[in-house]
Amino acid sequence: MLGQTYEPSTHGIAINRRLDDGVSAGWQHEYRILDLPAINGVAADTNGHVHRTGPAWRKVSSERRVRIEPGLAVSSNALRHPKDLDAEDIRLSGAIEQRIAGDAASAWWLALHVDDRFGRSRIYPGVQFQFVPTNAHELRLGFPDSSWRWRWTQRVQSELVVAPDGGKWRVRDPELARRSDVRLRAWRLAWSVRWQPADALAVDVRIGRQFESDLRYRLRDGTSANVEVPDSSFFGVGVSARF
Repeated sequence: MLGQTYEPSTHGIAINRRLDDGVSAGWQHEYRILDLPAINGVAADTNGHVHRTGPAWRKVSSERRVRIEPGLAVSSNALRHPKDLDAEDIRLSGAIEQRIAGDAASAWWLALHVDDRFGRSRIYPGVQFQFVPTNAHELRLGFPDSSWRWRWTQRVQSELVVAPDGGKWRVRDPELARRSDVRLRAWRLAWSVRWQPADALAVDVRIGRQFESDLRYRLRDGTSANVEVPDSSFFGVGVSARF
């Protein structure tokens, strides 16, 4: 891309506690290195290290699913200077999904989402068809997410997911004198395999493809950059434990 190597990475951690039947709450943190390229020798006005951190609350039932995840979406230097944070650094992510028709094997859901997964903070509708032909398979087709979950054995299952993978972060220049936005618009197709060797431990291996991506950000000279990112493959490993 622009004659430069582009190697973004994503790291995340989440802590959740079950409060009641179908209700959980916790804290999650995502750290991305966007590796923003220079344009004609002019560097980006931020180092491309961005964070999203905040509480999460979910309630799931057979008729309704609710998710609320407010949090900060900022560059790393902003997190190191808490006094510089303000209301513009907060991003609201959430959804309410309502089952409108169906039976035990299939159902239609309508949803209302609020997030920045398409590179802009906005409210938009969603729809999903959920099909469960057997206890081993669950297929969800719709917008903005679709997935197929397949349980191979009692301890091993796989999942294929296609979903938006963008975001919007409020960033600072190295001197904390200027503020601007970094916007990523992208889609991600991922296939994961989860192995659960014990009831309280699980290991996930994930591979996939990111596509239809572009980055928008400000350069050090004050001009805006809009870069189309080549499609790329990725690989990841995750571990989860229950205490």
